[in-house]
Amino acid sequence: MVGQMRLLCITALVLTMPNRIIASTKYDEQYRNYNIGVIGEIASNSTWQLEISYHWFPIQYVGVGASVGLWRQIEGDNIPATDDWRIKEKSKNAMNGFLMPSLILRTPAIIKTEDIKFGFITEPGMMLNVPYDKVYIENTNAVGIPVSETKISCNKGKWLAFNFRVGIYASFDNISVSMGYVFSNMDIYKMRRNMQYENIKFNDYYPQKENIGGLFLKISF
Repeated sequence: MVGQMRLLCITALVLTMPNRIIASTKYDEQYRNYNIGVIGEIASNSTWQLEISYHWFPIQYVGVGASVGLWRQIEGDNIPATDDWRIKEKSKNAMNGFLMPSLILRTPAIIKTEDIKFGFITEPGMMLNVPYDKVYIENTNAVGIPVSETKISCNKGKWLAFNFRVGIYASFDNISVSMGYVFSNMDIYKMRRNMQYENIKFNDYYPQKENIGGLFLKISF
């Protein structure tokens, strides 16, 4: 009788194992099949950047997706101006929105503890900025007091830029935190270089374009 009961228990366990394995696999696939992230950056061209991303992982260590975000210049030098006009304060610092398709490549865990996994991650992407910019100009009198306002805009300029992130990640539960270095060839004055006012070309005031670097922090769920 005892032997029959053991046989029934073993049989029931074997029959339920596929369901357990399938349920566990579904959980693992759900965990690694998608990734929603919030990213912040500080770059060497005095800009900050904030974005929200979504990536799908067809395999565990490779993801494809995109992010939407906004970048803004913190401070700028060599602002176009003359004795008769100047750019208004609210327009001095360049800013723009963007869409960035990207690829995520991450290694298996290099270091693993009971609760946390550490590894390396890279994220190459192409930043598609909004091909438009505008500035507001104050026309001043002889003593520098604003007397009128003019808006000028431009939709000509290089709006596509390469963006590359490389760093380390720490993963625990359903949360992953990554940080590291970011490189980009974006020109924040890309549209403004083609602007002019009263035959004064803005490009003559702005510094020569240089590649930029910075730091990023990303929290993913």
